[in-house]
Amino acid sequence: MAEATSKKVENGTKPDSDWEQGYCYQFWRCQHGAYRGDGAYGQYCVVMPTQDAVLAITSRVDDMQAVLNLAWQILLPAFGAQPLPESPAARARLADKLSGLALIPAQGQALTPAAAAISGKTFLLESNPMKVETIRFDFAASGSTLKLGFPDGEQVIRAGCGAWVAGVMAAGGSGPRPVAASGVWTAPDTFELTLRYYETPFHDTYAFQFDGDNLLLKGDVSVVFLPNEHPEVKGKLER
Repeated sequence: MAEATSKKVENGTKPDSDWEQGYCYQFWRCQHGAYRGDGAYGQYCVVMPTQDAVLAITSRVDDMQAVLNLAWQILLPAFGAQPLPESPAARARLADKLSGLALIPAQGQALTPAAAAISGKTFLLESNPMKVETIRFDFAASGSTLKLGFPDGEQVIRAGCGAWVAGVMAAGGSGPRPVAASGVWTAPDTFELTLRYYETPFHDTYAFQFDGDNLLLKGDVSVVFLPNEHPEVKGKLER
């Protein structure tokens, strides 16, 4: 481990950058004598030998240095030579904080006049990178159901209104992925669907804009190396 975490590559000279402390055998050297393995957009395993501690974090951020800065500013100074005494009050505050953490569902209207006109109808999509060929919409006050037609089968997405509905994304070539879905109308002609792949840090957002028999689909992914906006896709009402 000493060999694997010693500086092998010079990668900068900024003293306050955890990306310019030297690189090792698959490890980044950090400030304060620490080293880490990390993955894109905020996946960390930070080893702090002096403190005999390891910090593991999963997240979805663009600024990875900001997360490490918090560790150095808040966590590191809290280490001491002796164990901290029990603090029931602090433990209660932590439990209360954790019990209230949540991902807020999409915010908007459950239904609009356009929803009644579109519900139960299917749209044919032009060729697109997502390989979605058709979409059928069914809207209700309690939530919505989308049926997506792929070359390899059909995918049903049930989305809550003001709530998450758990399901599995199985079609489309990406393999089964647990997902939570929420959908609302954000404008009289626009339905927005949020898909959170809750075993990962990622989520997708899709906006379906309706204009008579025409559909315009826009989408983006939360973080990605490439441009995070999906190409716009046009659709026509099936006759």
